Amino acid sequence: MSRSVGDVTAGLDIGTTSVKALVVDGEGRVLARARRAHGVRTPEPDCFEHDVARAWRANVEQALREVRHAAGVPIAAVNVAAMVPSLGAVDRDGAPLTPGLLYGDRRGGEVTGKNPSESGEFVHFLEWCATSAPDAAGYWPAQAVANHTLCGTGAIDTVVAMTTVPLFDFTGWDESIATSAGARVDQLPAIVVGSEPAGEMSDGTLVGGGTVDAFAEQLVAGADDEGDVLVILGTTLITWAVVSEWIEAPGLWTVPHTAPGKVLIGGPSNAGGLFLGFVDRLLGHGVAPDPAGGSEM
Repeated sequence: MSRSVGDVTAGLDIGTTSVKALVVDGEGRVLARARRAHGVRTPEPDCFEHDVARAWRANVEQALREVRHAAGVPIAAVNVAAMVPSLGAVDRDGAPLTPGLLYGDRRGGEVTGKNPSESGEFVHFLEWCATSAPDAAGYWPAQAVANHTLCGTGAIDTVVAMTTVPLFDFTGWDESIATSAGARVDQLPAIVVGSEPAGEMSDGTLVGGGTVDAFAEQLVAGADDEGDVLVILGTTLITWAVVSEWIEAPGLWTVPHTAPGKVLIGGPSNAGGLFLGFVDRLLGHGVAPDPAGGSEM
């Protein structure tokens, strides 16, 4: 069966322990897949970080290259999903000046029981990066670093931006909060509407603004009816219950669902990583060594 260029797209996910890539056609059929492993570095207790050069740049390029070659057909567009929040300082070429801080890192402050848009974790990450690399050209999350690698534009979409509240004020970056964190607005990534491209690759392939990993999973899971439960099992285990009313409970997150009139309540746990680590040890597998060094999970 022939496929037009517009039918085929690629999706990448920068996960905690690997970059995954898929090429799919317009019917959702998987034409190719790839995975590039990386580690989580823990230089000190309660610190969780990525080697930006490997996890957010090289692995993204390599995974995309592999699936494009394996699919053997032109790809119209590519979009990158990643965990939130994350942040690293980069130079004008998008190369890292600091590690990439990840959700749950103590440098993000105390965030127990709070979702990313309420915790202020991203602002604390920005303070740390600005102090560590005050002359950086940019302070970018994983999606922006990956997008710059692919198309030369350090951008995120509005869904990712919403997880940085109060730095994002739902129209753009809040200059006063950026300044209080030691940064300038021009050092923060560009923001594009999720339906608009961030740029183009050298061959004309469109690059989307990126998105949040859990948001992408929510869109395709089909857990859209009241009483459904969405379980996302990765390094982080996230469980969402679908309800029809806005309900809040201590220690849980309540967020809008993409399904009209529905709400999600739940939250993350490290039980996913603990279980996957147990299985990994049981089977004798392991994450590929990190050439930059440091202990890894």
